[in-house]
Amino acid sequence: MTRASIPVMLVLSLLAGPALAGTLPLPVSTDFEGLTSAPGEELVIGAVGEAARFSGDAFTGSVGNFTLYHSGFFAWMVETGGTGSVVFDSGASDVRLWATANANADAALSVEALDRAGAVIASETLQPGDGFRELTFVGDIGSIRFDNPSSVASSYASIDDFSFAPAQVPEPALALLLGVAAAGVALHRRST
Repeated sequence: MTRASIPVMLVLSLLAGPALAGTLPLPVSTDFEGLTSAPGEELVIGAVGEAARFSGDAFTGSVGNFTLYHSGFFAWMVETGGTGSVVFDSGASDVRLWATANANADAALSVEALDRAGAVIASETLQPGDGFRELTFVGDIGSIRFDNPSSVASSYASIDDFSFAPAQVPEPALALLLGVAAAGVALHRRST
């Protein structure tokens, strides 16, 4: 490296710092109030590309059982004997939610956080009658699966006050910067 190339490298490293850090996404959250969806319908929370997609044997709404709502009168509920999932468009780095298994259920609610490849990275079990519990999952999360194996009629598992931070994605300027740097290195090697 020549003395003349040192200032150029310094400028490039100063420009690369913010680009390498990526943008810090704001947490996306919902308390499900006023939202409705039927079993099998997809419910989308967040902006396209950074959204959480709720689907499966689950619905959003109110059933009049106040023990199924952490706040307000609406929640996302997994049906008796059903499985619901939340899939993150770009992954999530931090997910927080409140969940409960219905007190009348005859089986525990299983909650699993999976990475983007589908491997389980964390799991929680909520027993019937334990009430709401706050769950937090941190890491490279691709989806969360809720399994409600109860066979008792109307023993919904309830998820409420759901929030997440979309995974950080490097800014587009990073790709441009790396391309320019690679071209500069290639030209430098060619000239020497």
